[in-house]
Amino acid sequence: MSRRPPRHGWLLVILSTCLGLITLRLGWMQVVDVPVWSRMAENSWVAEHDLPARRGTILDRNGRVLAQTVTAFNIVLHTRPGNFPKVPVFTDEAAVKLAPLVHMTPDEIRKAAAGGGEWAELRPGGLRIDEDTAQKIRELQLPGVFLTETTKRVYPSGTAAAHVVGFVNAETGQGQAGVELQFNDVLSGQPGHARYLKDPEGTPLPFGEQQIKPAVDGKNVVLTIDGTIQSIVERELDRLVAETRPKSATAIVADPHTGEILAMANRPTYDPNAYWTSTSAVLDRNIAISDPFEPGSTFKIVTLVAALAEHKIRLDETFSSGQIVVQGIPIHDWNYQGFGTITFKKAVAVSSNVGFVIMGQRLGAEKLYQYIYQFGFNSRTGIDLPGESGAQLFDPAVIRPIDLATTSFGQGIAVTPIQQVAAVMAVANGGKLVRPHVLKEIVDPQTGQVVQQTGVQVIRDRVAPPEVLSTVRQVLEDDVREDKAKAAYLPGYHVAGKTGTAQIPRPDHRGYYSDRYRTSFIGFAPANDPKVVVYVTAEAPQGVVQFGNTVASPVAKRILEQVLPYLQVAPDASDMPKEPAKPEAGQSSQDRPATVPAVEGHDSGTAVEEIRSAGLRGQVTGKPGPVRRQWPAAGVSSPKGGPVVLLTPPRDDGKIVVPDLRGLSMRDVADLCAVLGLQLRSSGDGWAVDQDVRPGQLVPPGSVLHVKFGGESPVP
Repeated sequence: MSRRPPRHGWLLVILSTCLGLITLRLGWMQVVDVPVWSRMAENSWVAEHDLPARRGTILDRNGRVLAQTVTAFNIVLHTRPGNFPKVPVFTDEAAVKLAPLVHMTPDEIRKAAAGGGEWAELRPGGLRIDEDTAQKIRELQLPGVFLTETTKRVYPSGTAAAHVVGFVNAETGQGQAGVELQFNDVLSGQPGHARYLKDPEGTPLPFGEQQIKPAVDGKNVVLTIDGTIQSIVERELDRLVAETRPKSATAIVADPHTGEILAMANRPTYDPNAYWTSTSAVLDRNIAISDPFEPGSTFKIVTLVAALAEHKIRLDETFSSGQIVVQGIPIHDWNYQGFGTITFKKAVAVSSNVGFVIMGQRLGAEKLYQYIYQFGFNSRTGIDLPGESGAQLFDPAVIRPIDLATTSFGQGIAVTPIQQVAAVMAVANGGKLVRPHVLKEIVDPQTGQVVQQTGVQVIRDRVAPPEVLSTVRQVLEDDVREDKAKAAYLPGYHVAGKTGTAQIPRPDHRGYYSDRYRTSFIGFAPANDPKVVVYVTAEAPQGVVQFGNTVASPVAKRILEQVLPYLQVAPDASDMPKEPAKPEAGQSSQDRPATVPAVEGHDSGTAVEEIRSAGLRGQVTGKPGPVRRQWPAAGVSSPKGGPVVLLTPPRDDGKIVVPDLRGLSMRDVADLCAVLGLQLRSSGDGWAVDQDVRPGQLVPPGSVLHVKFGGESPVP
């Protein structure tokens, strides 16, 4: 009979086996799994995370903030106990109190809370709220409502220069349009990284190695845009849209010598603070640089330069206007019957298509396109903004005679507004084709040091002989001066320019609309020493005769009327209208004194126009903006052409624009000087007849102004 092993023997075997396995496992963990366990241990007492860089600020040329990053807060809701049973849970009552602060309904808040996990971000109203709203939420002490600090991009000027500045995507933090996109790498900076020891609660320990790579904040970008000029352009475009309801509109103001863009605006536009409320068609479309269209008569400037430079015409040479037939197709002047036998100089003034067809035919395709290319229309301008388009031109090697004819007066081809501005800048500055640009400089926000600066970028030294361009400038000035409507004429400022009224082609390429036109004006001032180029265009305006002279020219005039004094361009006294003689008994109503209109509270641009309509001269003392006071007061009689001085917001530099005081009473002059902060030194009595500081000059507050008074009241 065999004996079985005792039970404790089996137990010993089992225990020995288990011990061996444990020993093997411990050995494996201590030798093979060391890296894994080390990483797990490290994760429990080492923390690391990225350090975000602060995005740079965008400023205008005078230091006005156009875009900046500020501290903001996100609202996080604790929806159920979960892993944090001691933390209060969000309630329906809290939703009711929170709703008005985040511009959401209580039901929308409840839905957002239910759609998340234990912790839910309140979208969209609870994302990136400002400090004021955050403080109101703190004061309510709502259960389950917490604030986490973040940043957001704000645009203090709202829609102003929206297509230039662009916007930052709220989700990604990356620039998505305009300067924000073009200079995203410059503005973004470089994120840093931190690695340090922590306790179980996540608090950094005072001992142990710390590895900190600091973030490098983004650089500040300073633009060529002038905030004051931009505001003028924005107001005038708003007025244009209100009065004529165009499908779209654009305005550009530029320095012809440097290529700096001083203002650029489009309609429709958007608010970069709430870009998500606009369509991509608006966000992605900077009409000023991205939309090529048939320019019409503004393009005749190029044909005129070419014809004069190649000696194909004389300005005093005559031709028969009205109609010309090309390849069996009749081409008419805009009024169909023409203007009889006129000179080529007159052809510019009346915008005769026939005259410019003759110029194009005499030049031929090769020569005309040589100048079109010299003016830069065969390539993009290279402006430092995203989304620029090129022109649509014919191939001069295979162009048909009819296409050459239409090209000569700006139809059948398509160019962008910025290309036209670049070309006319070359005419204005004496022949240099300069690259338009919006970047003035890049500045290190820590040191204030300029790390990059944009100078004048000359693409071509000479587009045509200087003497030819001088002649063209004079012709364009005469064109504005001799216009019976005086649509762009500004006494004393020698405005030069050309209007355009182009037919709009049908989208199916089957001819043109019979009732839709693109109206435009491009010009510069003063013609003899240009300081600014101005371009205005409106697509298919409504409720108005669709001519460049009736739609675009008045807008350009109002812009120049405010911009030139702001730039300290003094009017030419020899070009100013003469003061009328003292009215006599029996004179017609047209010769009688004018009544000063009430313009306080009106925008300065509108006020100046109202005053001019009354037969008087309006002038501002500060920068364009709402009129705070006026001299003389509303309802006072004043001689035709007399001054009306408008008190407007102070200039950013604090200086005062000295008004023309001649014709004002001593009381008005004394009151005006007191309000402006000027010290009046007077001699004589009666009405102001002379002053020692010329009108338009900038002086600091407290300056002494000597005014001579004399004579009787200019109003009988």
